[in-house]
Amino acid sequence: MSESVNSGWKEYELREVGVVVTGKTPSSKNPDDFGNDIPFVTPTDYSNYHKEVSFADRLLSSIGANKLRSKILPPKSVMVTCIGSDMGKVAINTIPLITNQQINSIISDIKVVDPNFLYYKLVESYDVLRSYGLAGTAVPIVNKTDFEGIEILLPPLPEQRAIAGVLSSLDDKIDLLRRQNKTLEGMAEALFRKWFIEEADDSWQSGRLEDYLITELGGTPSTSKPEYWNGDIPWINSGEVNNFRIFQATKYITELGLKESNTKLLPKGTTVIAITGAT
Repeated sequence: MSESVNSGWKEYELREVGVVVTGKTPSSKNPDDFGNDIPFVTPTDYSNYHKEVSFADRLLSSIGANKLRSKILPPKSVMVTCIGSDMGKVAINTIPLITNQQINSIISDIKVVDPNFLYYKLVESYDVLRSYGLAGTAVPIVNKTDFEGIEILLPPLPEQRAIAGVLSSLDDKIDLLRRQNKTLEGMAEALFRKWFIEEADDSWQSGRLEDYLITELGGTPSTSKPEYWNGDIPWINSGEVNNFRIFQATKYITELGLKESNTKLLPKGTTVIAITGAT
């Protein structure tokens, strides 16, 4: 820990603000470890979250959870993806859960850091987290030791809580708008189905997609080449297609990444369809 030039702010390593827990996956040879008792979170689940984690696509049984009891995270643990193309995503849980080994989590020492402030601080530190993982490895990864050594600046606790309170209020408003948008999207989908499917008549023509439009297949620049990433060109993965309308991307690539990969630059108004995976 060291003093900061900011009034009252201090620099801490993550190991100094709480206990870091790296998740673990039960053996697939033991199907009894999976069931319906405790959520089991992986990086794939993060596409379902805005900030808070209250569910997961997979669940462990009480047997599996007991085997990994040292990995159970209490509510308000800050969970960070630390391997692969999804590295650097942050969430905070509202219920006890277990993660896989691709996620490092911090159980906050509330005498040092407010969990909500820590969440926002790590969201802000996305590029720092990514830079740790791109150092000389084919697959981006931040191991537990390096993760614990990441440095962050913290103000006094009352200031942390005040800042986190303002940001949480804004997040709540954003979440409300997203839910309202989902409702409107559902209404639009129902109208589309009624007008263009249920009420279609003999004057309508059918054909193959290739008869009416141009199709392009996307691609992913190599994650082992940092010069391809953190540029100015928005890049999305299939999980973001769930957003229906895409106003901004969570990742960006460079001109070099675009030029030297199979990915394509698509014009505004393009219809994007996920063709692989759970999405």
